[in-house]
Amino acid sequence: MAITADGDTHFGRPSAWSAAIDKSAFGEEDWKRLVLVSAGNIPNHRWLEYPLSNQDYSIHDPAQAFNALTIGAYTLKDRIDLSRYPGVSLLAQRGQLAPSSSTSTTWEKEWAFKPEVVFEGGNAAEWNGGLCDPDSLMPLSISKGGMASSLFCTFGETSSATAFASKFAASILDNYPNIWPETVRALMVHAAQWTDQMLGDRKIEDLSTVEKMQLLRTVGYGVPFLPAALYSLQNSVSLVVQETITPYKFESSRVQANECHIFTLPWPQQQLLEMGNTLVRLNVTLSYFIEPNPGNKRYAKANNYASFGLRFKLKDTNETSTTFLARINKEARKALEEDYQQEGSENWVIGQKTRDKGSIHRDIWIGNAADLATKNELAIIPTGGWWKTRPIHQRYNKSVRYSLIISIETDSEDLLTPILNELRVGVEAI
Repeated sequence: MAITADGDTHFGRPSAWSAAIDKSAFGEEDWKRLVLVSAGNIPNHRWLEYPLSNQDYSIHDPAQAFNALTIGAYTLKDRIDLSRYPGVSLLAQRGQLAPSSSTSTTWEKEWAFKPEVVFEGGNAAEWNGGLCDPDSLMPLSISKGGMASSLFCTFGETSSATAFASKFAASILDNYPNIWPETVRALMVHAAQWTDQMLGDRKIEDLSTVEKMQLLRTVGYGVPFLPAALYSLQNSVSLVVQETITPYKFESSRVQANECHIFTLPWPQQQLLEMGNTLVRLNVTLSYFIEPNPGNKRYAKANNYASFGLRFKLKDTNETSTTFLARINKEARKALEEDYQQEGSENWVIGQKTRDKGSIHRDIWIGNAADLATKNELAIIPTGGWWKTRPIHQRYNKSVRYSLIISIETDSEDLLTPILNELRVGVEAI
């Protein structure tokens, strides 16, 4: 959907329109819908203020929808005919945010990071003190044709970015037609990469917390890379989980947290230990759809709008399974009584406080292979939502779906073969 409301004043808070998007995506028991929404465009008379105008101009309604995959625009278009436009200067450099793309940098930190990903949206230039947008700076498409009309035309901005994103999602479904919409969304976010220009020629781990938040609210997780979404390589392997969880239960006259899922990850521990100080990256993405609150007030807190939340936790290096469970579960801590001492921390690049917005969460761990060898348990735990605080609606027994993608990668080592040997079953490599 590439239609949005200009002049948005919601700044991340839900609207009737965005709630309808969320409700449509949440769907029924086993019927869900993936919705891609354009972030919305900045008026072109403000493009000459790039990039300050992008930071000031909020993403449009209904692109704040929790369950929607919101698509922003970046550009690789940087070629101009200098003989026709002498003295012209590009607004955006190759690999940067497109001049047309709105952002969520003005939103309160409570609300989701939007856009989640970016695709090609074209570029523009300044020439003789005014705006210049030659065809070479815009994507090419098929026109409606007709007598004396060209078969091709240019198009751009976040509308074209959303079209490219839809093609990307269709390519995933073409290869894996039976996966869930939640999984398609997760794969697109998981496969995204920041360009060097987005990172200012730095590494993501070298950015400050404020810079990371600014990055996520400007270009999300970057540009999805199709081979990364579709295939496992020898030096990069992804595990895809589609699971159902019942987050709450009604007990002792109140709604309480219910299930916690813990996965034992099939890391090739011996090989990782032998790799020693070799640098590895662990990439985790969790995707699920929330049910919007049926009320119509303007929500001040995200957990008053969302039906539930899910979070992921990772066992630390050399942390025991018992103390890991106690760290993430209050009842397990009580069982240990005074014997419990917290052993683990997780050291994510983005960090829990930053990543846990909306209904899709991604983070990266970077470290030595030997340290990853024993970080082999990952937990999915429920957090609060209106299903818990509004028992009158009796949603506390409902089960929900989630998709979890976990990948590890190195620069050169073959990780896929030993992981398949560890599983000792036939699996479909994604």
